[in-house]
Amino acid sequence: MIRRALGKSCCAMLELREKQVRDIYQRVETPYYKGRADFATRQEAKEVVAQEVKEYQSYIRGVLRRCKEIDTKGLSLDEGAKMWLKYQKQLKKEQEKEQKAREKAEEKARKVYEAEQKRVSMMIDGYFSVFGFIVSNLRTGENTGNISGHIADENNIVCDEERDFDGYSRRCKFAMIRRFFTLNIKKGFRVRNVGGLITFYKGEFNRQGMKVEWIEQGRSIADITKRTGYLVRGEHIEAKSLREAVRINEEHRAMKLARILSKRKRAERREEEKQNGSLKITFADSLNAGNCRPGTQEFKNKYEEAIGHKATSISIADLRKYAKQFGVEYYAEQAIEYALNH
Repeated sequence: MIRRALGKSCCAMLELREKQVRDIYQRVETPYYKGRADFATRQEAKEVVAQEVKEYQSYIRGVLRRCKEIDTKGLSLDEGAKMWLKYQKQLKKEQEKEQKAREKAEEKARKVYEAEQKRVSMMIDGYFSVFGFIVSNLRTGENTGNISGHIADENNIVCDEERDFDGYSRRCKFAMIRRFFTLNIKKGFRVRNVGGLITFYKGEFNRQGMKVEWIEQGRSIADITKRTGYLVRGEHIEAKSLREAVRINEEHRAMKLARILSKRKRAERREEEKQNGSLKITFADSLNAGNCRPGTQEFKNKYEEAIGHKATSISIADLRKYAKQFGVEYYAEQAIEYALNH
């Protein structure tokens, strides 16, 4: 009854809006038929139907009034509903078309991204992915987001930090810091780890001398700086030319060699002193061995009084002799053992 009163288009519109339109049947008790009566009289049934039709029509008018895209002026309610349904059908087709275009664009962007990641991965020496290379050679922190590679106009690594206020539990007042890393590499360059530093180079890799760019990370994770210079014998050097870099490297190597030779000579001289017993024990050796300062100072004062002059060191033989005389053999042996082993 309600469907007939509203019309086909209005009912379709209501069903599309998830508004249930039901039929009302009248069942009246008679001497020949006894059934459950929904309404006592036909008039009561008509009144209920009219009230519900009026409510549905009011709802439909409101929907048509709010829809600014169609003009229902001068049209009947059924004609307006028909136009609204036609508009909704057209709108649905456009939305489906836009959705397909968006999905197609997303798929294309995904394929372009994957192809770029594959190209960047092939430009990394010793690693199969950008993620593995960055995680292995940089401090990334715990809460790491996307790590990707990009063919760019300059070589560098960019760290973007983002505050995530939902990262921790709701009780926590602090925001979680998420970090996103991007490895930018120029076309024609390659990248590898050289001496613990991420190094960009072009052409054939030559550890003995070539122009390179490298990444230095400060105490902060996001403090990432790119340096430009030369790689000479495995050392990264900031210089204006390869000749200057070679000179600086030679100076560094000469200083290192001098330190090594000096250390070796000191070790040889100390070993010789151990063999012939001429090794000297100092005040500092006693303290480093764990002996207390007052006790060491007391022994020093007694020793200087015994020999009649000040002394800055003592031989092993004299130390054992006077330690036995002063009753501090245990502490003397501690100082001797330290001096022999350091």
